[in-house]
Amino acid sequence: MTSETSSGAKPRLNIGAIGPAGGGKTALTAAILRVQAKSQLAEAVAYDDFANVESPCFEYETQARHYTHVDCDGATLKLPEGVMMVMPGDDITLTIELDTPVALEEKMRFALLEAEDDDDDDDDDDDDPKVVGVGVVTRILG
Repeated sequence: MTSETSSGAKPRLNIGAIGPAGGGKTALTAAILRVQAKSQLAEAVAYDDFANVESPCFEYETQARHYTHVDCDGATLKLPEGVMMVMPGDDITLTIELDTPVALEEKMRFALLEAEDDDDDDDDDDDDPKVVGVGVVTRILG
């Protein structure tokens, strides 16, 4: 996430939702747009319509900020060698390989979402994506 401000304008924040297909990014993006559209601060895009969207880049606002949000499928997350799992509070270096190029900058913040349950039962309580980690881009390779 990066921020820039022009004189007299709302601060601009760039947000990227990056990860493997089925990770909940599109559901999160659709929910944000739906909520902001209720206040005429965005144009809503239904979850089922994302396949027909020409660009995965969306604009929306809050009362205080203007956002550019990129919804990008296709990433491989690699834990450091010898690390089998990560617990809350662990401080690790994670390598993320993107299938699709995305504009990233050092110091950008990110969130990792747990994939949806998608067990086809009628219990929707556990089908919402959950944030399982957050971090900051420290270095861009390659």
